[in-house]
Amino acid sequence: MIQRRRTAPVAPSARRRRLVGAGVALTVVAGLLAGGVAGAVPAAAGTVSIPAAAERRVVTANDLIESVGVNVHTYYNDTAYADTDRVRSLLQGLGVRHVRDGLVADRPDEVAALRQLGAAGIRSSLIVGGTKDASTQSVDPAQLSALTQVAPYVDAVEPTNEYDCSGDSAWAAHQRAYAEALVQQLQSSDELRRLGVFAPAFCRPGSIAQFGSVQGLASVTNVHTYSGGAAPELALESRLPAAAKAQDPSLPLVVTEAGYTDATAMSPTQFAATDATAADYTVRTLLDAARLGVARTYLYELLDEKPQAANTDPEQHYGLVRYDGTVKPAYTAVRNLLADVALGSPASVAAGAARASDVTSVRGGGSLLRTLSITDPAGGGETLALWLATPVEDAATHDRVADTSRAVRVQVSGTHTATVRQPSRGNAETSVGTGTGFTVPVDGGVTLLHLAPTTATTTATAAAAATTSCTAAPGYATLAGQLGAVASSDLARGTGWSGSPVAATDVPDGVTGGAEVTAAGQQRRVGVPGSPTSWTIALWERTDASAADFSTFVRAVGASGAPAGGFVRTYDTTGDAASHVQLSGYGLPAAGASYGTETFGQALAGTWHLVTLSVGGGKATLAVDGVAQGTVASGAAALTGVEVGALSSGFRGAVAGLTVFPKALGADDIGRLATTSPGSCEATSAAKPTSGSTAATPKPTTKPATKPVAKQGVATALGISGTGPVGR
Repeated sequence: MIQRRRTAPVAPSARRRRLVGAGVALTVVAGLLAGGVAGAVPAAAGTVSIPAAAERRVVTANDLIESVGVNVHTYYNDTAYADTDRVRSLLQGLGVRHVRDGLVADRPDEVAALRQLGAAGIRSSLIVGGTKDASTQSVDPAQLSALTQVAPYVDAVEPTNEYDCSGDSAWAAHQRAYAEALVQQLQSSDELRRLGVFAPAFCRPGSIAQFGSVQGLASVTNVHTYSGGAAPELALESRLPAAAKAQDPSLPLVVTEAGYTDATAMSPTQFAATDATAADYTVRTLLDAARLGVARTYLYELLDEKPQAANTDPEQHYGLVRYDGTVKPAYTAVRNLLADVALGSPASVAAGAARASDVTSVRGGGSLLRTLSITDPAGGGETLALWLATPVEDAATHDRVADTSRAVRVQVSGTHTATVRQPSRGNAETSVGTGTGFTVPVDGGVTLLHLAPTTATTTATAAAAATTSCTAAPGYATLAGQLGAVASSDLARGTGWSGSPVAATDVPDGVTGGAEVTAAGQQRRVGVPGSPTSWTIALWERTDASAADFSTFVRAVGASGAPAGGFVRTYDTTGDAASHVQLSGYGLPAAGASYGTETFGQALAGTWHLVTLSVGGGKATLAVDGVAQGTVASGAAALTGVEVGALSSGFRGAVAGLTVFPKALGADDIGRLATTSPGSCEATSAAKPTSGSTAATPKPTTKPATKPVAKQGVATALGISGTGPVGR
């Protein structure tokens, strides 16, 4: 396998090179084809997108169960996969119905294993890589013969895996020619033409755009996405919509590889995560992918293949289960998730019609709040998944981040009885009460709020208590005043602006005004009284995909003008995906230095973020959405003003809600500032769910989810089974 890369791709290992050369792509993705995860909101099925602030995806329990797959390697007969009975038992215990595997010619043992899984209700998607001679890939008749033997249990096939890392300088042309030949062979076979075809998957994110459209080659688009040891949302939300657009936005999309290695002794160690953190992030990966409209996500992988006590080889530590058969926390967390939404055994859940959610609004938690509504298999209830897209572990040290929850207010139509569980943190059930509104603490571990409509007689007092157990949070401007702000501006277009920006749209909840920066020269300066030497600048900003690299949009101004530091700019807006923006912030120059020290943060293009730069005590901290991104040494200088807008000619986007404090705000205050929202809750009276360990950090502000949109089932969204591979 390839060492999972988060920045520059890593060259394939010797074993992966042999497998690519043999035409057997290993990376496995189980079939999405037989029913399950829906399209996007509110677009047509197959579209992958980030739901707007006022929308919340709704899927059925069967949709979510169908959206989960796992990579296996049944032909690795010198590894833990040699025991097919154990593989089957673990998959059934997990509650998944789909696996992804590589198909090898002349391996009757693999055929037998795949048929055994199929008989147990576990369907396969198979990589059919053909043969390779010099620079030519060819369809292998022996592989097609094996495919025919297992076809009744197969959802889809996939051409050579991660061929962009094969060393072939003409990989794109050769991959395309092979994919076309494979499709032709499938369509010429009565037994195989019903199978879906996944697009090729690549090891380098940039290869997706380089390869281009898969129209005529595939019925499902396909992406690999790994986050190293980091939280999964940035990689998913920046890469997947861009990948779908590059391949074919009209087709459903599958993620055939996503996962975490717990090889924390590897180098660099930040590409790994501890078992507890992997449990949190794995559940978040599955739910966020479903929230985006991904039809199926195949976790990589089921088993650690071989023992490796030194914990230095990442490839031996991606499993949900250890080599000796003991399950890791991530396995337990996924099993809990699927059982919780199934209200019992996932195997007993059948496809059902989507219906509207009873949730009418979700307030609080900030721009890092993520939600997904999952309707019950029967009975009219639903589960609302809530979590904050925050780190729960320091990737460099693997220390857990202090657990800081945010209160989220959920309103429902009609009286419901509510309970909460955290599947990655013990899964103990806690009662929240009965009523029409509930306050729930939410952090970096997914919280499942189950809502059951009740016709039972409840006293008015009990219902009212559950409905009103919320201390209203102050709005952004009010809280800023409480925290001691000395300068503020809504940055509305007009007074004080040079150039002619237009009014900003869709500003964060509780924020007013704002300006859309559309051209060079559109700038504004806001004075700061008192000339503080310790300070915090807070600004809501949205970087557009058209913004240039190295474009400053906020800058501190001192008595002698703008210092060589104390500013924030875009750093790299296209290096990973067009919707992923790196930011850089600078502290002030130390005595005798010509420039301040730089630190970096991450953001999504087209999304509002609260960006703060705090200077004081000899250091500067850049935070995005209430989460510290980096801290560097900093000098001091009296702050007399703040400039915003296109301070260098290439910034394009929007700014709003500028606030300045005469002190370096602490992490908790920045977190509150980022997450406060009128109508949300400042504190919660609901019981905190049982947590197995610590978690999150401060977090930010999102608009209420007031427009639930139902998704279609996976079978409808994918439209594959019984339809032929492409062009139908």
